[in-house]
Amino acid sequence: TELIAAGYSLSANKTPAANAALDFDSKLYDTHNAVTTGGSGVWKFTAPSPGIYEMCVNAALSSGNQTLDMYKNGVQGKVLMSVSTTVTSGCASISLIAGDYISANPDGSVTFTATKNTNIYIKRLK
Repeated sequence: TELIAAGYSLSANKTPAANAALDFDSKLYDTHNAVTTGGSGVWKFTAPSPGIYEMCVNAALSSGNQTLDMYKNGVQGKVLMSVSTTVTSGCASISLIAGDYISANPDGSVTFTATKNTNIYIKRLK
C-alpha cells in the first residue's frame, strides 16, 4: 500500500468561526499535496485514492468545553475530541473514496494556540 500522509501545524493563533474548518497552515509534510489551506473554513485534506484514513489532532486551546468534529465532504460527522481541558488530542478513522475530503471543525469559536501542541496528522491505514 502506497504511503499517503500529511502533517500540518499552526503558524499563529487561530480563532475559526463555529463549525468552520481550522486552518492548519504550516506544512510539516504532505506526500501527495492533498491539503488545501487558505484561511478559516478553507482547510481540507482531499483523498488522492480510496482507503481507510485516520485523522489525529493535538490541540492547545484558550479554554476548554469544546468539541472538535471531523467533517466529510462539508458534512459534520465523527467527534474527534470533546475538550474539557486546554490541551488535548483525539483520532478518528473514516472510509474515503478518491476526491472525498475531510476537515477538523470546532463546534464553537475558540482560540487554538500556535504551539508545538497544535497540529493535525492524516494517513491512509489501508
